[in-house]
Amino acid sequence: AFGGGGEDGGFALDPIPSQPGAAALAGDVQGRIDGLAEMLSQRPQVGLSLRGRVGEEDRPLVAEQILLERWQGGQGLPELADASFLARRRIGQALSRRAKGEPLALEAEDEPLYAHYVAAIEVPDERLAKLATARAETLRSALVEKGVVAARIAVGDPEAESKPGVVIGFRAGS
Repeated sequence: AFGGGGEDGGFALDPIPSQPGAAALAGDVQGRIDGLAEMLSQRPQVGLSLRGRVGEEDRPLVAEQILLERWQGGQGLPELADASFLARRRIGQALSRRAKGEPLALEAEDEPLYAHYVAAIEVPDERLAKLATARAETLRSALVEKGVVAARIAVGDPEAESKPGVVIGFRAGS
């Protein structure tokens, strides 16, 4: 029900994966959520500690989000030496369409320049920490929807970088 198992045959919980660049959980994890909720309902003295984490696959997606936010906020694109006026305009138009919920849809010739724009965006550590915390909160909300008392689930500080997801630990329940 929980996934994982220690190398020595002991019990271990695998982290629950998240979609890169988003707080949403990845894959079919409903069975694991159901199993955790059932285990907690049978053991009222046990609580969970959830710690979100981010990974390298998050950085370019978060950078794209920041680039889109910059564009929507009227800050424009970062300055790049190899960007012509027309290429910047085409990328700006694509970002405007993306802001309306449409696909990015870049011309093939603009894709390398777009990648340079994304690479030029610095992703603040605080932004990644917020993403990690949001992932833990997403799992917490899913468990609360299953009937687990919210006070039994603590959201801790983000884990060190690894694969995007949520690390689950046990603690004394409330």
